[in-house]
Formats: sequence, C-alpha cells, structure tokens
Amino acid sequence: MAEYDFFSHRGLDGKAVSDRADAAGLSKWRSIGENIAFNRGYQDPIAKAVDLWLNSPSHKNNLLSASWKESAVGVAITEDGSYYFTQVFLLRK
Repeated sequence: MAEYDFFSHRGLDGKAVSDRADAAGLSKWRSIGENIAFNRGYQDPIAKAVDLWLNSPSHKNNLLSASWKESAVGVAITEDGSYYFTQVFLLRK
C-alpha cells in the first residue's frame, strides 16, 4: 500500500488477505482477519492506529477475539511520514 499510495483491504490486483495467505502457502487456515490503518502527522502514530481500531466494532473484535491463535503485523513508513499498518489474524485448521 505504501509503495503505491493507496489504502484498501483489497490489493491493486483485487486480492484479499485470504488470497494473499493462500499464495504465501498458508492454505490450511480455518479463519482469517485483517486490520489496516493509515495515518500521518500524529505524535504517536502507533497509538493512533490502535485507537482507531478500538473505536471500530469489527476491528476491535479482531483485536480482542480469543479465537485467533496467530497474528502478524506489518508497518511501512513513507518519505512524507505516512504510516501504513496491517495486522493479520489467523486460525489454522
């Protein structure tokens, strides 16, 4: 997202997190979720991203669900100081 200056749960190729997980060889999963956030100009961009997630019912559910057994976080910072966050949640079969 940072490289191409866009923000979406779907990639420019139209693929969703489930498609990307399968392409990465994680095909044996039962459930998958994704939180994304974008911000710029905040003193604490990480806290802002988490605050945005906690104030969104679906994102908050991803963060607090006991169902997930694995998670990964990616952060990219562009030259203009924009932050892109992605958090993926996974439950394998």
